[in-house]
Amino acid sequence: MKHTHRFQLPTLLLLAALATGCGDRPNHPPPSERSIPAAAIAAGSADPERLLPLTGAHNVRDLGGYTTADGQRVKWGQLYRADALSKLDDADLDYLTRLGLRRVVDFRSESEQQDAPDRLPTDAEYRSHPMTASTVGGIDVYALFRDPKRLNATDTGELMRDINRQLVTDYTPKYRTWLHQLATDDSASPQMFHCTAGKDRTGFAAAILLSALGVPREQIMADYLLSATYIANHNERRIRRIQLLSLWRIRAEALRPMMTVQSSFLQAAFDEAERRYGSFDDYLSEGLGVNAVLRKQLRARFLEATPRGGRGELSVGSLR
Repeated sequence: MKHTHRFQLPTLLLLAALATGCGDRPNHPPPSERSIPAAAIAAGSADPERLLPLTGAHNVRDLGGYTTADGQRVKWGQLYRADALSKLDDADLDYLTRLGLRRVVDFRSESEQQDAPDRLPTDAEYRSHPMTASTVGGIDVYALFRDPKRLNATDTGELMRDINRQLVTDYTPKYRTWLHQLATDDSASPQMFHCTAGKDRTGFAAAILLSALGVPREQIMADYLLSATYIANHNERRIRRIQLLSLWRIRAEALRPMMTVQSSFLQAAFDEAERRYGSFDDYLSEGLGVNAVLRKQLRARFLEATPRGGRGELSVGSLR
């Protein structure tokens, strides 16, 4: 009798490896000594490090400093984009308390939230706008890991482009609710919004918000691609671990697109919005309800005049 050997136990380990830091936890100074980008700008820095120094998260950063087409600047210390917050330690929470966060918005699916609840500063309100990113085009992304041969044969780059298109087709109402709360609710900021890796659901959220504020596409794409820089080393360690747990049945080339960002991923979301609404401006106004009044509210809340001499104004080449 021929036995069929299933890949179930290694799959569970693989999914655990995808969802955790795999022991990759940097050391940072005590919370009171860690740099805060907004404080660095106030002290005269022209080019602060926007990545926040956290031990339990790898892709948390300040969205301040981007300049709009009419010469204004996104305020530092008001908007933060992030990856999963479930692994933050007590020192991380003490540091986040210094940021004065008033709200944390979670774009992860309900199952992700239940499996790995956020750790939050005491004074931060939690809001959930769940989006599922595990099934697209009839493909169960997690199920691919039960079949390494199928995963290796999948165009995972195109899979990621499909996931980004799905953000427009399926989750525009979620983004609309979030943007309206951000514009009209006085308790909505300073705000940190996040998903699991901080790159896809969060990446598109940052893109539509910066677009509504009038930041040019070039800067928006540069901010999006920063995720690839910040999580590169972390991802390579995860890839090696997943390959080991799969007994080297999974190719690294199949994994990398799923763990990083490429300009074509975000561009796929832009293109889908333009295909459905005619232009991205029409997507903002018709799909997301960013009319003249709401745009004015967002700009009044999150933009400021660029200081004379351009201090704090970031060119695309200096983004980090």
